[in-house]
Amino acid sequence: QAQDSLRWGALCIEKASGSSLLSHVVIDGASFGKDSNLFRAAVSVRDSDITMYNVVFNNVFEGVYVNRGNATIANCTFSGNNLGEQVSVKNGSATVENCFFYGTTGGDAIDFEGVSGGTIRDCVIFSSDDDGIDIGDFSSDISIIATNVYDCMDKSVSVGQSSHVTIERSIISGAQTGIAIFDNSRGIIEHTTIYGC
Repeated sequence: QAQDSLRWGALCIEKASGSSLLSHVVIDGASFGKDSNLFRAAVSVRDSDITMYNVVFNNVFEGVYVNRGNATIANCTFSGNNLGEQVSVKNGSATVENCFFYGTTGGDAIDFEGVSGGTIRDCVIFSSDDDGIDIGDFSSDISIIATNVYDCMDKSVSVGQSSHVTIERSIISGAQTGIAIFDNSRGIIEHTTIYGC
């Protein structure tokens, strides 16, 4: 792991006039932007849209943070030596597809807050020390499809704060709690296997 003094900061995008694209990129040794509250991840996006394809996150703190934007994150890898939440989207929409998360430390692998229209599809999440997927803050129209979540310390999927989620064709295994739906939230679960929880 890189020493904190050797970290180079973050890619920060704010109020971009068009959508941004990152494709076939390795991001290694990143931390956060100058204002770590606003730009807290290796890729930090505010009031902007971003698409990421085939991006590898290695030895970063948080991976992706999007606030008030639309995000498409596909075919990305979040390695086991990252710290903090790996994909965090607030107050926008998001698609996370065909991504691999291994060994998330210090947060959830995927966190949606206030997301309207979100899809998590064909992802694999191994070993988070918090939740695998955390949906909250009145998120709506969220679909979790064909996603496998293994060995999370808390919940594989957490749905709270009046959020609405559909889970289908997924495998949930090895968490303290498989799927938790609470705080006036609603969930539809179809063709999903839960075991070892």
